[in-house]
Amino acid sequence: MNKKLIFIFFMMLKNMLPAQTPISLNNDWRFKMSNFKPEFGLNDEWLPVNTPVSVHTALMEKGLIPDLFYRDNESKFQWIEKEDWVFDKNFDLSPEVLKSEHIELNFKGLDTHADVFLNGKLILKANNAFRSWQVEVKDILQEKNNFIRIYFYSAVKHDEFIKDAGGIFPLPGIPTNERVYSRKPQFHYGWDWGPRFVNCGIWRDIELTTWNSSRLKEVNIKQVFLSKEEAILQADVTLESSQLGEKEISFEVDNQFFTKKINITQQGLSVFTIDNIRIKNPRRWWSNGLGEAYLYDTKTILNNGEKNQTISKKIGLRTLKLVREKDKTGESFYFELNGVPVFAKGANYIPMSVFPDNVKRQDYESLIDDAAAANMNMLRVWGGGIYENDEFYDLCDEKGIMVWQDFMYACAMYPGDADFFENAEKEAIENVRRLRHHACIAVWCGNNEINEAWHNWGWQMQFTLAPKRKDAIWRDYKTLFMSILPKVVQENANGTAYWESSPSYSRFNPKADSEGDSHYWGIWHDEEPFEQFRQRVPRFMSEYGFQSFPEWKTILTFTEEQDRGLETPVMTVHQKHPRGNTLIRKYMDREYHVPQKFEDFVYVSQVLQADGMRRGIEAHRIAMPYCMGTLYWQLNDVWQVASWSGIDGLGRWKALHYAVKNAFAPILISPEKKGKNLEIAVVSDILEDIDADIQVQVFDFQGNLISTHNEKHKNIKANSSNEYAHFAIANLLNGHSSREVFALIHLKNNEKTIASSIYYFEYPKNLKLPTPQIIHQIEATPSGYKVILQSKTLAKNVFIQTEALGKWSDNYFDLLPNETKTIEFTLKSGDFYKDFLIKSLTDTY
Repeated sequence: MNKKLIFIFFMMLKNMLPAQTPISLNNDWRFKMSNFKPEFGLNDEWLPVNTPVSVHTALMEKGLIPDLFYRDNESKFQWIEKEDWVFDKNFDLSPEVLKSEHIELNFKGLDTHADVFLNGKLILKANNAFRSWQVEVKDILQEKNNFIRIYFYSAVKHDEFIKDAGGIFPLPGIPTNERVYSRKPQFHYGWDWGPRFVNCGIWRDIELTTWNSSRLKEVNIKQVFLSKEEAILQADVTLESSQLGEKEISFEVDNQFFTKKINITQQGLSVFTIDNIRIKNPRRWWSNGLGEAYLYDTKTILNNGEKNQTISKKIGLRTLKLVREKDKTGESFYFELNGVPVFAKGANYIPMSVFPDNVKRQDYESLIDDAAAANMNMLRVWGGGIYENDEFYDLCDEKGIMVWQDFMYACAMYPGDADFFENAEKEAIENVRRLRHHACIAVWCGNNEINEAWHNWGWQMQFTLAPKRKDAIWRDYKTLFMSILPKVVQENANGTAYWESSPSYSRFNPKADSEGDSHYWGIWHDEEPFEQFRQRVPRFMSEYGFQSFPEWKTILTFTEEQDRGLETPVMTVHQKHPRGNTLIRKYMDREYHVPQKFEDFVYVSQVLQADGMRRGIEAHRIAMPYCMGTLYWQLNDVWQVASWSGIDGLGRWKALHYAVKNAFAPILISPEKKGKNLEIAVVSDILEDIDADIQVQVFDFQGNLISTHNEKHKNIKANSSNEYAHFAIANLLNGHSSREVFALIHLKNNEKTIASSIYYFEYPKNLKLPTPQIIHQIEATPSGYKVILQSKTLAKNVFIQTEALGKWSDNYFDLLPNETKTIEFTLKSGDFYKDFLIKSLTDTY
C-alpha cells in the first residue's frame, strides 16, 4: 500500500472515532496551604474537595473555620487572603480518549493568579478571574495517573507588591485601591454593603474536550431583518480545523434546516456563513409586562464524518436599542424594544454571594423569579462584581428581564500599561461574545462611577497630582473606556449599544437631570428629604437608594443575644456604611416614631426604606416620557447585613421589595399634594388605551366614610403618564382632621378595580393611629399556608413574620378597617408555624 493510501486510511479512521462529550474534572480534588503555618490552626495535610470551590468555602465545608458571616468572624480570618494555596488531583483516561487528535484542558474560571502544572509541566500562568483558559495537552497526557496541580498566589500580596514597588501604574498619590491590580471581583476587597474576603480558587468548571479533524468553535447568530411577516437571520460559524477538505454545516430553527457545503482550505480558525435563514410570522421577544419573552431553539451542526457536533442556543427575535436624541431640555435616554419606548423598572444587581463558586442554578432561579414577581423588566449588573454565569442570562431571557451589563470596573482608576490593556481587551472580547446571543442584553457600560469620581470626588485635589501625572491617568482612562471597550462592543456585540460610564454626570452638575443616566445620592448621603425625589428627576435614574436592616429572623442567624443592639460591635461589623445607622435614625425621626427596642427599630427601618423608595419610584414613573427608567440600589445582598437591598442575605423580601412590586405595577396611581389640592396621576405601561373612572373615598381610621368624589370616563393613554384629576383637600377632609383619615383611590373599568392606592395626608408620626386588634386564621395549602386577617380599625404596615424561609404574597401592608385580607406563604424551608408573629406600626410605640 502506498504512502498516500495509508494517509487517507489513517484520516478516515480518525473521523470514525466516537464523538467525545467534555470530560468533567470537577470532582476528587484536594487542597492545602502552600506554606504550612501551624499558628493558623490547620494541619499540614491534604483535604479532599470538589470544585467549583474557593479556599474560604472549602475551609468552611471541612469545618476548619466557622461560618465567616457569624458575629464578627470576618475580622478573624483575614489571614486567609495573604496565603498561597494549592489544589491538585489525579485522573486516568481511556485509550479511546487518548486516540483523539486534539485534547484540550479548559479552565472556565480561575481566581486569579495561578500557575497550572500537568504531569510536572507548567502549562498555564493565569491572571484574570474573568477569563477562561484553554490549553492543548495531548502530548502531555497519559492513560494512568495524570496529575494536575494549581498554585494560587495571594492576590493581596500581588497587589501590594505592585503598588509598593511603584511599578506599571502606581506612583505616589494615586487615587485608587490595591484591588485594581488584579482582574478579579472587586467587591472581594470589601464594599459599603459587603465583607472583605479576598478569595482564590477554582470558581468555574474544569473539563477536558477532545476533537478530530474539525470542530465547532463558536456560532454567532445575527438578526439581519425583522418585521411582522418575516425574520432573516445569519449564522457565522467558526470552525477550528487541523485537516483540509469538504464538510457540511447546518442550522436548525423553527423546525427548518439550512445546510451549507463548505471547503476548509486552511488549518486553524475559519469562519463560514449560513445566510438567508428565514422565519415566517416571527414571534417576538418582549420584556416582562409587555408580552411573551418568546425564545427560539437553535442548533448549529457540523457533520464531521460519521459523527456530528452540535452547539445549541436560545435566541429571542427583537429590536432593542438605546435612544439618545437631542431635545429642548437636553438629550433623551431610553430603551426602545420592538419599536416601543419602554420605561425601565428594576434594580442594580450585585453577585449573589461573596463566594460566587457557591451559587447554584436554584439560587439564580429564586432571585430572577423575585425580580419578575416585582414587575421588574431590567436589572443592572454592577461593575464591581462578576460577569455572571450563563444561567443568570438564560433566566433573564426566559423571564423578559433586560440586562444593563457593566464591564467589571468600579470606583477606581485602573492601570494603563500595555499588559493590562491586552488582558482587559481579551476579557471584554470573551465575555461580549459569550453573551451576545442573549435577547436580554440591552447595553454594555464601561464602568461604574469612575468618570464621575475622577472629576467630582476631589481625587485630583486630594492627592495633589502633578499636571503631567493627571494627564497620564486620564489618558489611560480614555484608552480603556473610550477606545478599547467601545471598539470591542462595536465589533462583537451585534449592534448592542455601548455607554462609557454610569452615571454621565455628577449629581452636582445641572446636566445630570437633563441628559444621560444619573446616580442620585442627595437622598441618603446628603440627608435631603424624600420629597426631593420629586424635584430631582433625571432622564434615566440608574442608581439611588436608602438603607434598612435585614429581617429580625435573619439577624438572629448571625448574632447572639448580647449582639442585638444598634451599635454593638457585632452589628457594627454588619453595617458597612460609616454613617449608616446615624442616617437611618435621622430620616426615621423626621417621619416616624423612633422605637426604643432594637427589634422594633429593625422593623421600622424597613417600613421607612420602603416608603421612601416608593416615593422615588413614583416620582420617576410619573415623569415619563421625560424620565424613562428607574433602577434602584440594590436588589440583593451577599450576606446578612444592613444595606440598601430589597432582598436580604438569606433571600427574605424586605418591606422594600413588597413596595416595589406595587410601585412597578403595570398601572400606577400616584397621588400628590400640591398646594391645596390632591392631584391624581396615572401611569400606564399597557400598550393600549383604557377607559376608566377615578374614585376617591376618604375614611377615618375606624372605617367611617367621610366623603366620596368621582371623575368619570377618563381615557388612560397607552404607555404614558398623565394627571387625570385633582380634588380640593378641604372637600376631601370634609371638616375632619388630616391626622385621623386616609384616602382610598380606585381606578375602575366597568366597575372593576384595576388599580388602587392609599394616601395619608400626614407623616406617620403625626397620625393618630388606633391600636388595632388583628384577628387571623391560618390554613394549610399545598405550597405552604395562608393567613386570613381582619381588623375593625386601620392597622398600618402589618408585618407577618415566621422563622421559615419562603415568600409572602404581600407583607408590610396597610390592613383597612373591616377589610378581610388573605396572604399566602410559599414555603422554601423550615417549620410552618414556628415563632409566628403579626405586628403593626403602633406595636412599636
